Amino acid sequence: MWKYLLFVLMYIAPALLYAQQPKTMILQTQREYMLSSPSFFSNPVAPVNFSALLTVLKIKGAWAHVASEDMKSGWIHLSALTDRATIPYIKIGVSENHLGPKAETAFRASNPNVNYNAVDRMEKTRVSLHDIAPFLTITSTNNILPAHPAPARNISIRQEHYIGRAVTARLLHTYKPYDNRAANQYINVLGHLLSIHSDRPCTFSGYSFLIIDTLEPASFSASGGFVLISRGLLRCCPNEDAVAAVLAHEIAHVQQQHTLNLIKKSRLVPPKEQSSKQLSETLAGTANNIVSAITNSGHARKREREADRIAIQILKRTGFNPTGMQQFLQQLNKHHHGMPETKEHKTVHTDPNVRLKEIDPLIRDFETIKESIKRKARFDKSLTGI
Repeated sequence: MWKYLLFVLMYIAPALLYAQQPKTMILQTQREYMLSSPSFFSNPVAPVNFSALLTVLKIKGAWAHVASEDMKSGWIHLSALTDRATIPYIKIGVSENHLGPKAETAFRASNPNVNYNAVDRMEKTRVSLHDIAPFLTITSTNNILPAHPAPARNISIRQEHYIGRAVTARLLHTYKPYDNRAANQYINVLGHLLSIHSDRPCTFSGYSFLIIDTLEPASFSASGGFVLISRGLLRCCPNEDAVAAVLAHEIAHVQQQHTLNLIKKSRLVPPKEQSSKQLSETLAGTANNIVSAITNSGHARKREREADRIAIQILKRTGFNPTGMQQFLQQLNKHHHGMPETKEHKTVHTDPNVRLKEIDPLIRDFETIKESIKRKARFDKSLTGI
């Protein structure tokens, strides 16, 4: 008997005690608000900044009820949190410089032509709940979604952010921003509403959307939540559901971290020490890899298929008609048939007919809903003449 008691005291009791200890997590985004309930539409309780240590009190779906070290508590989405044991890069050190803020400083100094000013303006665009309110439906306010962690990568969410900034700055050197405040605000409000219904609503500094001034039908997403969409592609969108479908597709690429698959693995491993020149060259090489891939050949077909599938899921969650994806692809198909068959056109753009066939089973049973007068008026006011 005494041997059994000794066994319990030595092994079982400590294990039970450890299991009952509250789990701690770290905020991996730049800044979040604890909320009064597990919903982005609830009231803010208190701000929390990058690297704050939080105690998890309860998990509900994709949300954690947490307490800060100053004893404030509230709900934060799990995509903004990470397990303390898995993120040595949170500690300031060599790996924080690698593909991080110091790398960007060096990169900007040696590459004055990249358009970081436009990227900075993108990030300064703010969307409030007041802005989103007119877009809301019963479907889009009553979701408590299950947790779906992003694919594991040997990279921090902060590094992902700085890679995305570099890629976007490169793209905005080639594609000029479209100077239309109302249209860009419309795209940002719509994009933010969609992003908070994705499996990864929280990126390091949030999602940012911008229209680029080209009639070429093009859209790009960079890691960290930077999304560019062209005037030409918006012209292929006959209504708000179609615009939402395009944005949801790019958000899906961000959610699944597809652009990170385009980075050479050797660039993700920091050496013990790096000069400013080496930091700049590493970030430049990483950005160039991604820009070259997404502008010349695009994502692999399986990733495009996955992005379409997830986009339709996001549309349904948000209360948009998923047939908007079908309507967009039909218009894009008409545009493609009217374009000369150049080598670039063939490699970058997947035949819309192929995508139409692939999404058909996902929307077949979804009835086409007549566009509301309010949505049509909003769409026409924001994008007429684009």
